[in-house]
Amino acid sequence: PYYNATGLATFDKVNGFDLVAIETMADDWSKSFLLTVDGKGGLVDFVEITDDYGDATQDEKGNETVVGTDMRTEFLTSSFIFSRTRINKTIYNYQQSNELTEKDSIVEKFQIDNQGRFKKLTRDSIRIRE
Repeated sequence: PYYNATGLATFDKVNGFDLVAIETMADDWSKSFLLTVDGKGGLVDFVEITDDYGDATQDEKGNETVVGTDMRTEFLTSSFIFSRTRINKTIYNYQQSNELTEKDSIVEKFQIDNQGRFKKLTRDSIRIRE
């Protein structure tokens, strides 16, 4: 199949809400999500916790630019605070130099609030140009 989703894990309830991790996939990407679910099985909220994506484009002169994203999540405490790190990479003139020219790192911390929603606590970013 071109697209699919799979259950990854279930966790202890947080603030009375069930917590479920799922993975979604297609031909050229995969992402995982953390879901909060109410007592009736209804979706309350979700947040992306992993991402792996890459794509290449060419301009009119044939120069190829490659962009990619890699995201991972680390669970920090038993009160379910977690840190998500996304790294976005851009390589210009990929076929000629194959050099990384930009890299963004975005780190965000989240917590699940009393309504079962994901609340962003902090966000920090760094850009590196090489």
